[in-house]
Amino acid sequence: MLALVLNTNENSITVQDVPKPKTGPKQILVCVRAVALNHVDYMNALKPLAAQAKRVLGSDFAGKVVEVGLDLIDFDDPRVKIGQRVSGFLQGVNSVNDRPGAFAEYLVVEYDLCWTIPRSLSFEEDATVSLAGMTAAQAIFGGVAICSTTETRSFAAAFYQFLGSGAVSNEVKLQPNPVRLLPGGLDKISSKGFNLLSVNQKSEPGQATEIFKRVSGEKLVFSLTAR
Repeated sequence: MLALVLNTNENSITVQDVPKPKTGPKQILVCVRAVALNHVDYMNALKPLAAQAKRVLGSDFAGKVVEVGLDLIDFDDPRVKIGQRVSGFLQGVNSVNDRPGAFAEYLVVEYDLCWTIPRSLSFEEDATVSLAGMTAAQAIFGGVAICSTTETRSFAAAFYQFLGSGAVSNEVKLQPNPVRLLPGGLDKISSKGFNLLSVNQKSEPGQATEIFKRVSGEKLVFSLTAR
């Protein structure tokens, strides 16, 4: 199969013919139909962490399940059905992980690290969801303070709107951490008392600095700072 390969010794990237990966007992083989380019992919290519001579790049992917591992043959889960459309992400160039990345014709991944693609989305649309969406979810629900990208801010806003709309059942104990960026508010989204604000550090550095000073004693769990 063809794949985008990072040659770490030469610090070069080329399309090469590499062996198709084999599925493990709880893995699925995905025929890749679309991928998304993330900042981490660029950074991995620019300053690779991988010690191996050749690594397949890529994180976000979307495609169809074409093969499943032995433990999944009779497993009742839509993500292990042949022909199912799925998406997810891999860590393509990781020094402690030999698994090939997503920029290839085929990839293997644990079935429970994927999700099915809604009929309303194309492969290309869904390939952009996984990494940015997971980053936003970890920031909101996990209490991680980050400086987000445009894509992550969009997903964070969508999560807040989703929670505020009542679409999440009361039986599901999911609530976002309170965001303390209350002043300024160029883009404000309120939901059940939670405030999500965006401050453009580049165009309004003074305002951004003052806001961070005011919240220094609070728990800042999600910093929506535009670049």
